[in-house]
Amino acid sequence: MFLEIRGVSKKFDNTAWEAVSDIDLTIKEGEFICLVGPSGCGKSTLLNMVAGLEMPTSGEIYLDGQKITAPGADRVMMFQDAALFPWLTVLENVRFGLRIMKKDPAWIEETAMKYLDMVKLSKFAHYRVHELSGGMKQRVSMARALAIDSKILLMDEPFSALDKQTINKLRDEVAQIWERTRKTVIMVTHSVEEAVFFGDRVVTMSAHPGRIRDIIPIELKRPRHIDEIDFITYRKAILEEVRSEVDRSEEEELGKA
Repeated sequence: MFLEIRGVSKKFDNTAWEAVSDIDLTIKEGEFICLVGPSGCGKSTLLNMVAGLEMPTSGEIYLDGQKITAPGADRVMMFQDAALFPWLTVLENVRFGLRIMKKDPAWIEETAMKYLDMVKLSKFAHYRVHELSGGMKQRVSMARALAIDSKILLMDEPFSALDKQTINKLRDEVAQIWERTRKTVIMVTHSVEEAVFFGDRVVTMSAHPGRIRDIIPIELKRPRHIDEIDFITYRKAILEEVRSEVDRSEEEELGKA
């Protein structure tokens, strides 16, 4: 398998709380995987361990046969905040990671513009970050991530800070970009609708500690439409799973009070 998560658990220092416990998950190259579950179920912790930003307390993670022990250029993260450099232009932000690779300047320019064109921002190449809308900033963030051409793209609720209209537009655009690039993607999201819209498989997680509850293949043709009956059926079933975990988590917290 392309990405292998083997028996991974994570306990943070100075606490008995286990954020995630005994996670086993294999992901094929080119898959789009979505992680959903109640707040505090360890979705972002798991994503951070794949990124190499956190290390497992036990277990191992392998990408393309290599054990993950630190951050690397083969994994790129997109956060809720676009995390752009405000003193740089749009083009300079996209070029930033490419310059670290010490490639030919002409190739860097061509590649950066290629991905800005892919996210429909080539006309804004010389704008400053503060001149962009929230949705445009996330497009720049995606162009920067795609330009590096990492093996895997990690997305931690990249649309959660945006308004619904912008989210719907970005979803369609990201789906089109994924169809073109077939990048391996793991997305953390609180939106079950978003998970069904994007995912080849949706992984639902339980809380306290975070464990994999279920893995649901989404057998829907692309492009997907949120108002189709099969889409609604998937969304309803997964939402019921997530809600049951939220209820269980709340009952446990009340029992401790």
